Amino acid sequence: MLLRKVFTAKRFGAASAFFTAIFLSLLLIICPHFRSYRQSLLVHSSLSGNTGVMKLSLALGADANDFECQTSYCWTPLVSAAAANQSEAVRLLLDRGADINKKLKRGPTALMIASFHGDIEMVKLLLSNGADVNADCDGDTALRWAKQKGHPDVVNLLIASGATR
Repeated sequence: MLLRKVFTAKRFGAASAFFTAIFLSLLLIICPHFRSYRQSLLVHSSLSGNTGVMKLSLALGADANDFECQTSYCWTPLVSAAAANQSEAVRLLLDRGADINKKLKRGPTALMIASFHGDIEMVKLLLSNGADVNADCDGDTALRWAKQKGHPDVVNLLIASGATR
């Protein structure tokens, strides 16, 4: 008798969690004003490298190429992941169709941000996935930012990859 009560309680708990997840998923998908929440969730989970939450937000309709918000200071998930040196998050976003050369509203690309921070491994990852080594942001480039910040390894890698300015 006791075993039957425990088994029933476990089944009820699992069913309750399942239906709650379904309800919340449908709510997030159907309601358009939740788009910004999904996108913010994707950008912030990219920043922290939480690929599980990233996969969930992508499944719920977040866009791997969209901005977090509509102001000029908002970031894309890829730039967030690259800036925070989250290589697994970058790989996931690229696998899900993120545009490696998409510029932020204020101009820089993920490669430019990684070069600015001197993150040689992230620069290698982005270049190996087709990042434009000569992308321009108001006259600034990844090479120029790496030089200004004193990152000789990144400078040499960018030049070896075809950076000209």
